[in-house]
Amino acid sequence: FGKGDDEALRTDTVQTLYREAYRHSATAFKAEAKEVLEALLATGLPVSVVTNAHTELVEAKLDKLAPRGRERLKVFGDARKFQLEDTEPKDARFDALPEALHLDGVLGRPVYLRRGRYFSALKRIWDATHTGPESTLVAGDIFELDLAMPAALGAHVQLVERANVMPYERAAVQRLGTRGSADKSLRAILPRLR
Repeated sequence: FGKGDDEALRTDTVQTLYREAYRHSATAFKAEAKEVLEALLATGLPVSVVTNAHTELVEAKLDKLAPRGRERLKVFGDARKFQLEDTEPKDARFDALPEALHLDGVLGRPVYLRRGRYFSALKRIWDATHTGPESTLVAGDIFELDLAMPAALGAHVQLVERANVMPYERAAVQRLGTRGSADKSLRAILPRLR
């Protein structure tokens, strides 16, 4: 659009396009999504969804899925997991993050960690639940965007494998030892809560 040099305008343009496209996207829950959400909500533990989309769009999709306990499922939107930036306000945990993770022998480029808006969304959850990364399990289907930063902060992570999962994603999760796991099914989350 001839506006590529202005970062703020470029970001707003990309966000506008993303939001408009998301409105037209199909709902694509895994077959076991409702069952797993109901089991998670039945534990009494706080359960949240962090998304790049606007909350009302995701809320509507979750309402349509209608898991028992839906009223306790919180949605935090506009996380911009793809955007590298600092967090506002400042936070010592975020400031202590290295710029990138290097997966030597597995990936020939760095995995950048400093995703400020995503951190802010997670921090809102931690503040509301009086918890922190070390007692959090983050599930996601893209290691780099969903799991790398929370893992670097000390969270437990679950890679929900896509059909086109990259070998480096599995390797990165394996390197976390007991804090990381990968599986195609959402059901693999449940035993990790014990």
